[in-house]
Amino acid sequence: MSACRLAVVISHPIQHFAPLYQEINRSEAVEIKVFFLAENGVTEFRDQQFAEDFKWDIPLLDGYEHQFLEPGKIIEKFTFLTMDSNKLVPALKAFRPDLIWLHGYAQLANLRVVLSSLRHQPIIYSSDSNLADARAWWRATLKRWYIRFFFSHCRYFLSISPSNRAYLAHFGVVKDKIVDTRFPVDIQRLSQDRDKLPAGSKQQLRAQLNIPEDARVLLFAGKLIEHKGPQLLLQAMSKLSQPAVALFVGSGELLPSLEATARQQQLTDRVRFIGFVNQRELAAYYDLADVFVFPSLKEPYGAVAAEVLPFALPMVVADSIGAIGASIIKGKNALLFATGQADRLANTLDGLLSDDTKMRSFSAASAKLAMDHDKSVMARDIIKICSKYT
Repeated sequence: MSACRLAVVISHPIQHFAPLYQEINRSEAVEIKVFFLAENGVTEFRDQQFAEDFKWDIPLLDGYEHQFLEPGKIIEKFTFLTMDSNKLVPALKAFRPDLIWLHGYAQLANLRVVLSSLRHQPIIYSSDSNLADARAWWRATLKRWYIRFFFSHCRYFLSISPSNRAYLAHFGVVKDKIVDTRFPVDIQRLSQDRDKLPAGSKQQLRAQLNIPEDARVLLFAGKLIEHKGPQLLLQAMSKLSQPAVALFVGSGELLPSLEATARQQQLTDRVRFIGFVNQRELAAYYDLADVFVFPSLKEPYGAVAAEVLPFALPMVVADSIGAIGASIIKGKNALLFATGQADRLANTLDGLLSDDTKMRSFSAASAKLAMDHDKSVMARDIIKICSKYT
């Protein structure tokens, strides 16, 4: 019995997906090859939203076959037109795949696939989209027509959350074509990074950051850009009655204004701006935190909510985030607040921080959910689909 030849098309090496491809490649039932449109992340590059030059510190290309369609290419801004290569279809045909896995519809490269003779191959589709993205009526109409056309060429759809499933159903995908799975996060690696932390490192980092003994640590982890909502957490800190320090792990264009606001409102004793932290260093900050705060104004999914699960963190989360119902379970490991409302965020934080029983219960629930969100779950589901084509 020959292995199923799985071709994956994606914009560039992504830290969440590389471990997934490695996991799939361990199966004798699948011969996977990943086709990249660009090299972002492999060498040092500037992420415009992070406002940083950086290179991921985990291996992105080890453990699976891959091909850069245009070696050396860096995409400065990811748009429908820039995510493309006229070398894609010939490369796919040379590989002779049994299955093609496309990440998203909003790239010209993927449209090339569904307009070519390859459209007759079974296509797996995945994205983190949900219905929260409001558009003008004409754009919504055009988008609906295009997506339905695109989806008509796909045989399998990966759903990573209830909101993602609702999105697929809204655009006409029948439930028999939907495979419920999880967004791929390398929980195993994060757990290992946690276990490797030296004894006393948490207390040492706490002292290094000059965090008072009676203060709980609230963690924001992400790009410091408007739609991620760091400004809401900063506003909430001025209203919080419980002793706490907010840790902002990340960088971005809002950093100077956030620092200025913290000084103007005399909040410098209640906030710490850490800057960009690479993958291998995240465990120390996740371990230091007592509560994970996710205040995004718009978030199709939000993988960071799964990343913090093995660190047993209770969560306070904006009620429009896509991961709700997956890694974020209302009333089980998380409390929700009205998106964009700093007063509601402060009140919700105060309520959680003052309830030690709920803190312990939410912490245990997050830890219990962790392995259900490991990349091995999606790998298993992909391998199961591939097994039909061996």
